[in-house]
Amino acid sequence: MQTQRLSSRRQKIPKSELRIALLKDNYLSEGSDKMKEWYHPDCLFLKLARARKTTKRIDEPLDVQGFYDLKTEDQDRIKALIAKGYPKPPPVKRKRKATADSDAPSPSQ
Repeated sequence: MQTQRLSSRRQKIPKSELRIALLKDNYLSEGSDKMKEWYHPDCLFLKLARARKTTKRIDEPLDVQGFYDLKTEDQDRIKALIAKGYPKPPPVKRKRKATADSDAPSPSQ
């Protein structure tokens, strides 16, 4: 059974399951080659929700190349995700850097 590693969860899934490839510039090639990053549909929509506002999103079924070649239940799943819209991404937790100045007295003391 063939598998592909998914970018979103770094796990392998059977090739027969639904996954969507995001085409990106291939940083390993000097030409205009593209490479595919595979995502679960839910994970791809979350990734696109986190992306810049100028990033192309999936707004209609025709934005997915080969959409009409998919099984009917997979088409319905993607249509449902499109209809639901993009989720609000969870806030990014950033660690605060401890500074040496925070314990020092202020110059006015």
